[in-house]
Amino acid sequence: MLPVPYGPLAERCSRGARCGYARAPHLRRRPGCCRDPRRGRPPHAGAAIAAERGATVVPPYDHPHVIAGQGTAALELLEDVGPVDVLVTPLGGGGLLSGTILAARELAPGARIYGVEPEAGDDARCSLAQGRIVRIDTPVTLADGAQTQALGELTFPILRGGVEEVVTATDDELVEAMRLVAGTLKQVVEPTGVLGLAGLLSGAVPVRPGERVGVVLTGGNVEPARYAQLLGVDDGSARDPSSKTGKTGSAWYNRSNSSRTDER
Repeated sequence: MLPVPYGPLAERCSRGARCGYARAPHLRRRPGCCRDPRRGRPPHAGAAIAAERGATVVPPYDHPHVIAGQGTAALELLEDVGPVDVLVTPLGGGGLLSGTILAARELAPGARIYGVEPEAGDDARCSLAQGRIVRIDTPVTLADGAQTQALGELTFPILRGGVEEVVTATDDELVEAMRLVAGTLKQVVEPTGVLGLAGLLSGAVPVRPGERVGVVLTGGNVEPARYAQLLGVDDGSARDPSSKTGKTGSAWYNRSNSSRTDER
């Protein structure tokens, strides 16, 4: 994770002049930022537990350090392969996409950056279209790592200033992308992790002939039995997150109600 200094001394971070995180205006701490208790927001369960135990809440996406840490995925990709024309990442709360935008500003300033969110949870696309943060109900989707209800107060302006477009992927497209990754790369990637690839394969992300494309695959947090069900041949209930009956449908329904929003 890249450290992001706060305050007026945050002119350079540990990576020196090549890193733009510390110099990004959206990531400098200021009065009233998302971690400032003066915002007056009602505390959530995590904040209450942290206050009781003297712990620190680590938000899943809307924090400068988290954005910087998630952005190292794109940073390492660009350092390894050089500039690309198109860069695609999964999108939930916007931490990964925000970090990708900041990394690309330094290493691939000409790249078009796309975020791909679940079709059932297109709050980011709506937010960018309306020019404000749009909040939705928790979406029912296979991409349980992107079951976020809204973009963050830090991530939203970064996306507005740096993303080319936000597109969506269906659950069926996620399964097909998982199957492609398993068959060609021999990698286990969870549904949320293949959002970017699914958007690319479906054609939702436009690519011109001859362009170099970078795709961020994130996360393998999927139970083996569930993974096998999704990639195998069954009655279709494994792909139906609304199903509450049958072995696969019941397993998904239980997981969807855990509201896991760990990233992206």
